[in-house]
Amino acid sequence: MLFRSVCLGAVWPVFGQNNHLLITEFVVAPTNGEFIEIFNPTSTGVDLSDYYLTDDNSNNNNDYVKVVNSAAALTLAAADFLVKFPEGTSIAPGEAQTIAFSDTAFARVYGKSASYEINSSNAGVPDMTAIVVRTNASLTNAAEAIVLFYWDGQADLVRDVDYVVWGTGNVPVAVDKTGLSIDGP
Repeated sequence: MLFRSVCLGAVWPVFGQNNHLLITEFVVAPTNGEFIEIFNPTSTGVDLSDYYLTDDNSNNNNDYVKVVNSAAALTLAAADFLVKFPEGTSIAPGEAQTIAFSDTAFARVYGKSASYEINSSNAGVPDMTAIVVRTNASLTNAAEAIVLFYWDGQADLVRDVDYVVWGTGNVPVAVDKTGLSIDGP
């Protein structure tokens, strides 16, 4: 199942006029083809060293913000993940990058490698830095959310950059950090 972010009733901004990275595509089925795509619609390159990606929305949909207190503070479910882009990586203006769970599986499905992988399977593809990656880390087909966020390693709170929510039935609600205060590092 392929999902793309869309702006209903709106027009995508002119290239270079948006000020943050976007989650522009994700696939939840087939399982071997699961991936997340980020896109840089800005007019400048972005250093990804302090950017994170997660599907951890437990505990009132904001558990991932506890990363400021360490990975041990997180309570990720059995199929969840929280990863950081590798140090020194970047995304150019107008560039899209894909994050696969396993590049070996991704390449079998799509005939090419991903930009990054969460579970190391191909030495030629950079691994995302695992903060917490559960054994069965994957995207839930029925309902879930993906959050792209920024944290510099010093601030008390993370900064959400973009997130998507999908599904039917028990659909996660949008992330709400209203009144949340965490005393981080």
